[in-house]
Amino acid sequence: MGNQERLIIQKGSKINVITGRSPRGENFRANKCVTYLTQFKKFVPSLPGSCPAPNKEPGQESLTDTCYLYVKNLSSCRMPSTLPFNLDNTCREYITKIASYDACIKLHKNDTDFYKNEYWTYLNRPTELWSQVRDSIILRNSRGEVVKSISY
Repeated sequence: MGNQERLIIQKGSKINVITGRSPRGENFRANKCVTYLTQFKKFVPSLPGSCPAPNKEPGQESLTDTCYLYVKNLSSCRMPSTLPFNLDNTCREYITKIASYDACIKLHKNDTDFYKNEYWTYLNRPTELWSQVRDSIILRNSRGEVVKSISY
């Protein structure tokens, strides 16, 4: 969902409204792979959860023992920045297919629990919009009805 698109959320969802610019360049709904994005960009508030473990992905039965042990110790939500020299090309290709945001999306986009009920929407403002002392924030639906409001 780009910044100009209407935000359509499910009842009971959490919406993070951020005054500044999106590190991704767009608004988005969290998914089970989203934490991969924190490796190279900072998100405030932080992105939720964990990613599927690389060592649980299919296709490891044909890997060499060296590769298998390396994959077994890969961290979730982290793309390896360098690979050891002792890994063969088959292993390197396998790691590329399982250990990145794009790879995670390809492997898990059809999972029933892929999407989380949490959204990040950015207002692209260069300065703070709300008072640090007191303010009211009102969320309205497309009919102008108040969905949620908060005052502080």
